[in-house]
Amino acid sequence: MESAPEKSASKSYTHSPARMAAFDVLFLVDQRRRRRKLKLDKLMDDIRQEYQGRGKWGGEEQALFHALCTGVVRHWWGLESRIMELTERDMRRITPQVRTLLRMGLFQLLCCDGIPDYAAVSEAAALAQRRKFSQKTVGFVNAVLRNAARKRDANALLQPDLHDDAYGYLMRVGGLPNWWARRLLDAHTTDDGRETLAAMCVAQQTPVPLSLRINTLKISTEAADAALKAADVDVATLPGELGELLPEMRRLEGFMGSPTQLPGYMEGHLYAQDVSSARVTGFSGVQPGNTVIDLCAAPGSKTTHMAAKMENTGRIIALDNSEKRLEDLTKIADTLGATCIHSKLGDAKTITLEALALTEGADVVLVDTPCSGLGTVRKHPEILLNLREQDMAGFADTQQAILANAATLAKPGGTLVYSTCSVDKAENQAVVQAFMAKNPSYTLEDELALLTHADDTVHWDGFYMARLRKQG
Repeated sequence: MESAPEKSASKSYTHSPARMAAFDVLFLVDQRRRRRKLKLDKLMDDIRQEYQGRGKWGGEEQALFHALCTGVVRHWWGLESRIMELTERDMRRITPQVRTLLRMGLFQLLCCDGIPDYAAVSEAAALAQRRKFSQKTVGFVNAVLRNAARKRDANALLQPDLHDDAYGYLMRVGGLPNWWARRLLDAHTTDDGRETLAAMCVAQQTPVPLSLRINTLKISTEAADAALKAADVDVATLPGELGELLPEMRRLEGFMGSPTQLPGYMEGHLYAQDVSSARVTGFSGVQPGNTVIDLCAAPGSKTTHMAAKMENTGRIIALDNSEKRLEDLTKIADTLGATCIHSKLGDAKTITLEALALTEGADVVLVDTPCSGLGTVRKHPEILLNLREQDMAGFADTQQAILANAATLAKPGGTLVYSTCSVDKAENQAVVQAFMAKNPSYTLEDELALLTHADDTVHWDGFYMARLRKQG
């Protein structure tokens, strides 16, 4: 947990509106996560608007609110381990309000490099008093946090060794729930595999910088770069081979605003997209003039990227089973000028060539299937609060059903591309292996498994992609 320090942007420590608002968000997270439908971004937006109605926030308070909410949820399971260690109590014996205060205080003490200890402790006490907690409770919170700071300075907090106690390390330091730590260790049994998992945990706990795709259907990369530079936006290409594969991708350093504020974004010159998502398009091998079926197309990131790679020639049939999501995709395609995309409402598990008005199969069938999202925990940390291990089998069943039907839609010599934003092998390699056993007319041409990654040069989500060729 201490391996990925977060940045703080506030120097105001008395009755901070950011901390009060973050307490409200995180208390509701504690209550709602058992319903398994928690959307952290939506909850933060709702609480932010409520507090902004009471008075304006400065930029530092906005940044602190965001850091507290996302940071505590990213470190949730590790913080719970620390609370139980420091209090010698089961979490169920601590009230939700006190749990929330302790998570916030410990996060600031153990995971932030810009908040003094006295601020983390005194603000927790001030918040407890403002919420009319008893003096006994205020004293308890104060004592636990001061004890945490002392033990941290004395290196007396439990710190399992990655190689001697990998399970404990992934839970306490990596911040993973026990079922997910165990599942990952079962799939990565070597010392190198454990080091890889530790690096993934650090990446998942690292705040996410913005990555962009320049939409070459509307603007050249040179013109987009010039517009960003003129707006004093610090932008860089991807390094090395990755930059050669994705010359249209850019990473932004230190940008804290909405991408809609960037020059040309609302006109469709730019599109916010993760590097891993963009890699799927290059991996698919789409070419100008192709006929493409995108079976699970919404929200349209990969669909519109393929349109750009195809230079708006050929045809992309964008299928989804949600009319609302298809409407949103159509709006995005219109904004980006992706005229070769044709939306179609339908079920990916049963759709036929006849229903798609195709007389022969497609050159490329993309199955960017619904999944657990375990590769996107960095952006959506609430995923690890929503998911249970028993949910995983349902994802795999759906994926296999969609892939089985997709096999009927590619033409001889065409390709079937399977991708997920998951790092769980049961949703990835196991699904493809099961498909291959039942479909001897397909050969596995290539596959790529990416764990969540973050370093000084590039960040990407965890993804899996496999390209299968149908025999001619």
